[in-house]
Amino acid sequence: MVLNSFEGRTCIIALPPSGLMTPYWRTVKQHRGVTVVLEDKPENIINRVTFFDADSRPIATLITPSTRAMYLQEIHKDARYFGRSYRKADIYVDVSGCSIKQAAEAVQTELLKSGKLQGAERTESEQSPAPYGSPAAGSPSGEA
Repeated sequence: MVLNSFEGRTCIIALPPSGLMTPYWRTVKQHRGVTVVLEDKPENIINRVTFFDADSRPIATLITPSTRAMYLQEIHKDARYFGRSYRKADIYVDVSGCSIKQAAEAVQTELLKSGKLQGAERTESEQSPAPYGSPAAGSPSGEA
């Protein structure tokens, strides 16, 4: 979800798959943000699955053909279940086969094409932040 925050800055908030369901949906509607659903094929999603231990450290896990089939079935089931709430989104972006950078660029492109996000002509990596201790760029009062 993209929200226009204080001082005209734009922020992005990643929501879980249930993010367009109650009670999240009430908050999303209240802040009038732009909602974007990232779509991908279950087969691509399973290739990105990472398991974590209790301390949030990644665990190297070998997915066997039988567990892969089980996870694919669960992903298909989740897609059907959450798909109903995804109809509330403003924009859908297919990120099938995209790297993280390509997916971010695809989202930015769709936001700009939609006209729902103004002032996002440059990606974050293209913007040069003000050095620590100096006035923020574009801030007339010098406040960040």
